[in-house]
Amino acid sequence: MEEGLEMVSLGLTNYGYTIAGSSSSSISGNKTESNIGINDYWIISIDTLGVILWQKNIGGNLNDKLFSMVATNDGGYFLGGQSNSNSSGDKNEDNIGNGDYWVVKLAGNCITNIYYEDFDGDGYGNNLIYINNCTMPTGYVNNNLDCNDENNLINPSMTELCNLIDDNCNGIVDEGLALFTLFRDLDEDTFGNDTDFITSCLEYISGFVLDSTDCNDTNAFIFPGAEEFCNYLDDDCDGITDDNVTFIQSFIDADNDNFGNPDLDSIACEIPPGYVLSNTDCNDTNPDIYPGAPELLNGLDDDCDQIADEGLPITDIVKNTISIFPNPVNTILFIQSNETQNITIVNQLGEEILNTNLFIGLNTISVADFASGVYWVKAENREMVVWVKE
Repeated sequence: MEEGLEMVSLGLTNYGYTIAGSSSSSISGNKTESNIGINDYWIISIDTLGVILWQKNIGGNLNDKLFSMVATNDGGYFLGGQSNSNSSGDKNEDNIGNGDYWVVKLAGNCITNIYYEDFDGDGYGNNLIYINNCTMPTGYVNNNLDCNDENNLINPSMTELCNLIDDNCNGIVDEGLALFTLFRDLDEDTFGNDTDFITSCLEYISGFVLDSTDCNDTNAFIFPGAEEFCNYLDDDCDGITDDNVTFIQSFIDADNDNFGNPDLDSIACEIPPGYVLSNTDCNDTNPDIYPGAPELLNGLDDDCDQIADEGLPITDIVKNTISIFPNPVNTILFIQSNETQNITIVNQLGEEILNTNLFIGLNTISVADFASGVYWVKAENREMVVWVKE
């Protein structure tokens, strides 16, 4: 080889040989092809023992200098350099100026294939990253079946696990595994809502439980087996409100005297506002009338013992200004008065039966049509006199 020539080389260790190139004007020695011009491109392939496997001389009629080489995927090479040669020899175009770029492609001697990157090293390649090459480079495989090339536990050879991942790359997640129906447990009382559920191969997922018997998933104190309270709720989810609690009968106390109306009651597990346990009020519209109240001379049964004005000194109060007789009476009531009186007769319910004006002297009132019972005669001076009709 001519002394002083600059050598460019390309090492391809995975093929087990080296490619070298330079510009050469030699026509003897190890060079087996004659020069075409003054200097030609000369490329040789050398094995590990230094034996020349093949060589190639390329040039035109003048100076052609090789500066660089690049291997191609098909086993060939791109050669790049400077040429002063016109169309002659291997060059089929004339120079445009003095020393043009000249790029030559040496054809490869292999059939290229597509190889896919196997980043996770599980033997299955990534369909999105591939190259065309004569041989399979390190880190590549000849299939593109990996659906996750960053995880070597995910590929077509793997067994499907319950992990919400397509482990075997068949496009289906968690197939062939036992499935559980899980119900949402919003109030975290370990009992789930039967209308809100998912199906999964996982038996335990946060916020879900296997049980579906909660009747109120917004209240952690309401669930099957919970203690029943008096709160108008079905605490134990048995479909019955306030069962297994004590019910109380109470009576409305409209006049707030702590004695209730026997005709208006409530049966519940608690005493409602405005109700009391007693049902002995005989007038629930008057807070001054109740059992044990002081009896007043007013024609009313103040103490609810069914007798009005009992035990009161009537004759002392009227002071002989009026006299009513007989008492009891059957047909005619006589009223003797030393002054004009306005007389009102009421029954024991406080209903007015008669109202009339009486003059001084003896007056009569027919009571034959009155029902049997207790009546009160009220004089104009508001003093009350009791009389009884049989």
